[in-house]
Amino acid sequence: MQEAFININDIPTKVVTFGRWITEKPEKGEKVILIIPGNPGITGFYKEFMKYLYDKHKCPVWAISYAGHEQPTCASVEIPMYKEVGLQEQIQHKVSFIEKYIPENSNLHVIGHSIGSYITLQLLKRTSIEKRIIQAYLLFPTIEHMKKTPNGKFMYRYIRPIVSIVIFLAFIFTILPKVISLGLLKTYMKLTDTPSKDTDVIFSLIRPDILKQVFFLAFEELDQVCDRDDENIRKNLKRICILYGETDGWCNHEFYENIKQDHPDISVEMSNYQHAFIFKENEEVANHIGLWMK
Repeated sequence: MQEAFININDIPTKVVTFGRWITEKPEKGEKVILIIPGNPGITGFYKEFMKYLYDKHKCPVWAISYAGHEQPTCASVEIPMYKEVGLQEQIQHKVSFIEKYIPENSNLHVIGHSIGSYITLQLLKRTSIEKRIIQAYLLFPTIEHMKKTPNGKFMYRYIRPIVSIVIFLAFIFTILPKVISLGLLKTYMKLTDTPSKDTDVIFSLIRPDILKQVFFLAFEELDQVCDRDDENIRKNLKRICILYGETDGWCNHEFYENIKQDHPDISVEMSNYQHAFIFKENEEVANHIGLWMK
């Protein structure tokens, strides 16, 4: 595994790879698996998932962070000042990465998780990108009417009004002695049955500057992700595979039923996996993708 920050559209961007690094010479027609995270777009959550994919497929497996969701700590890395990065800018951020680092003759398999599924569908509309993509896998996809889902309603009604308070509490968290802040986090994770393997990743997330980006993007998602892009799905029907979750609060069960009805030939399945599968179900979801991957 290799990981480093690179510059994409003047924003430090974390990239994690299993297999070759992004600047190493590729083989002609090489299969590459690219993971576009959900929100928060932090690569650390996906490392175990990537390892399972790499062990199974023996090809480069890459994950790219969302712009502004991971920040370098090394003093030698210059961090530019930038505003909150919205949904359309996040899409362009991924376009720029693919255009620069994934050759046109690659066999690109894109795995989008949650809002990463929406971004993946947008990539299929970009002429410079879609010709590289062999298959697109949409995991627990937030691709329609996010504001109408149970989690969307909760975010909009109850979280949006207190975002400034949450960010202030994150600031307090960052100025506490690390032994105290880490102890508080570990206690919370134990109470919520969150795996300890993700402690460092979650700890890095609890920063005012990061949370501002996460919330800004989240509320843009609620406002912008409305009608399902049926024309795009119909055009790319043979390339798209979709996995829903039975108890997913971000994807109503009716979304699964509707897409099956409207696109009878699409590869779509319902599962018992959690929306946040990256905590406990990495192997199971990686194996599920393996059944689809050509």
